[in-house]
Amino acid sequence: MDVEGYARRSLKQGRASQDIISDLADCIVEIKDVSREYALSFARAVIVEVIATKELKNDILMYEKSGVSMGMFGVGSRGTGDFYAHRKIAEIIGNSGATV
Repeated sequence: MDVEGYARRSLKQGRASQDIISDLADCIVEIKDVSREYALSFARAVIVEVIATKELKNDILMYEKSGVSMGMFGVGSRGTGDFYAHRKIAEIIGNSGATV
């Protein structure tokens, strides 16, 4: 589930943050085996991140649209491409010293 994309689209539609948080938490609870409290905390963090980054524009954050979704590329559906991409992300983070 693309929680960030869901939040961005919902904010763009003019929905209230609190409504988005509640709906997103519902989706998280439905899909994952987590408590409502955890899902609400996670959803709040997503909204904070989306709002904080929605106006950012610079060379690093701008990119040329490819016209291909991650799903079309084989990532995002728990297929082979998804597992490969996540392994590579973990390798990069593991070598960076970043705290995630």
